[in-house]
This record gives sequence, C-alpha cells and structure tokens, in this order.
Amino acid sequence: MKLSSELWADHRRRRLEPPAPTESAFPTGEALLSAIRNHHIDDHPLTRYANKLGTVHRLLLKIPGTRTMLGIERVELIHAIDSWARTGDPTRQSCGSLGARIDLIAETQVRAYHLLMSEDPGDPRVHAAWHDLAQLVDDYTCATAESAS
Repeated sequence: MKLSSELWADHRRRRLEPPAPTESAFPTGEALLSAIRNHHIDDHPLTRYANKLGTVHRLLLKIPGTRTMLGIERVELIHAIDSWARTGDPTRQSCGSLGARIDLIAETQVRAYHLLMSEDPGDPRVHAAWHDLAQLVDDYTCATAESAS
C-alpha cells in the first residue's frame, strides 16, 4: 500500500486539466458511477469531473488532515461542472447545482463502497448507504432528463 504522501503526490500528478465543454448530452447515472470508481472514464467532461471527485473523496478517507486542501479542490470541481452546464446550454436550468449533485453522488458512492468493504454486508448501515446512492442516481437521472428536454 502506498504511503499517504505518495497517494497525494500520485493524485496531483494525474490530475487532468479541466476538459473543454464540447458535449451537450448528460452521461447516464451508470456512467458517472463507473467513472467515480475508476472503472471506465469516457471523454465526456462530466464523467471526467466525476472521476476526479471520486478520487478526492477516496483521498479524504485515506489521508487524514487533507480536508482543507481537498475541500478547495472539491469546490473548484463543483464550479467547473456548473460552468460546463451553463456553457453547454445557458438556457438549460436544472434543479440546484449540478456540480453539488454529482459531488454528493461521488461522496455517497465512496462511503457506501467503504462500508461494504469494512463492515458486515448485512449491517443496516451498508444497506442504507447503497439505498441512498440509488436514490441520488435516480434523482440525477430525473433532473438531467428534465433539463435535456
């Protein structure tokens, strides 16, 4: 296992420049979840941002004392997502901040996975965490479908 400083250095090295807002359609909830888990990251700006948010939330769990530094990065990523949404179609308005919504999905998925790997799978907290994640993804899907129409 890498040392905490090595994890942080690796994250900073791999950090991508913000992608250009070239896509107009929203990725699916499944595509976001896959990107957050580092499984498949396509070229869509939102999946790339979701991947970065997933990395931030994993680092928050693994490296104590980085809350302030990573909090700044979270805010920057949330604003970048919101800027992308406005640039893609300024007339399109979704309920609340799309960036905050994707950040919450990333945080919830990382927490749910962590609970699944560290607690008894039958623990009600594990079930509740995955239920919360499913609800957030459903909400994202509804909001982006409404916004796209």
